[in-house]
Amino acid sequence: QVGQTVIQLDYGYTNARFLRYDNGLENFKGKRVPFAPENTLHASIDRTVSCKSNWLDAVTVHAGYRGCGTIWWSESNDVSQPFYGLFDASLSFSRGRYTLQCWGKNLTNTDYDTFYFVSMGNAFLQKGRPLQVGAKLSIFLAQHQTN
Repeated sequence: QVGQTVIQLDYGYTNARFLRYDNGLENFKGKRVPFAPENTLHASIDRTVSCKSNWLDAVTVHAGYRGCGTIWWSESNDVSQPFYGLFDASLSFSRGRYTLQCWGKNLTNTDYDTFYFVSMGNAFLQKGRPLQVGAKLSIFLAQHQTN
């Protein structure tokens, strides 16, 4: 909405632990469940302002932060990803049915892992995406009308 500021803040805490789990070689009781992040955090602010111009209707500024971790990658809790945070931002220009958005993700180029597992004695690791920037043009073909 034009002239509106939207602030969002979300936090999640998970204390997922094995109540009973013994694979015959090791007892994992009390260990953290793999792939379940202990903390998740999201914060963002969006501000849309109206423009008094023949070529521009509104400008929207977005800034956001997403955090996640600690994530344990194994039942024995010997490999983990510490808490990490990713900053993003965008600037959008709107005119009629058209919106041009310039955006950036992981603006601090944070190094993080998104997935890790061991299979047949080999460890596999998926790195997170580095700094990304781009632009998007949106064209709204029809508007919903209410009576």
